[in-house]
Amino acid sequence: MLSSIIDEVGKLCPDWGFQLVAAGPMPKADNKFHVFDIYSGPKSLEGNTFSEGHEGFSKSFCAPLCTFVKECFGLQVKKRNAKRCFAR
Repeated sequence: MLSSIIDEVGKLCPDWGFQLVAAGPMPKADNKFHVFDIYSGPKSLEGNTFSEGHEGFSKSFCAPLCTFVKECFGLQVKKRNAKRCFAR
């Protein structure tokens, strides 16, 4: 769904590149934190998107984002997990 929204925005602004990066706990994956990114727009001369064209993207950008999100939402996830345990 998000990729189609980004693609539509890209059609409105064809000379722009859009990179959406999101992170958070995945309930279906035991609340493990995941990071994903979506890009829409022109690619590099080598045919890469922004994240594909930068070898360190995962380590230098996604990992710190995931750490930050864990700090922001970690307590909420722990509380949710505790409530689930008591509900059993």
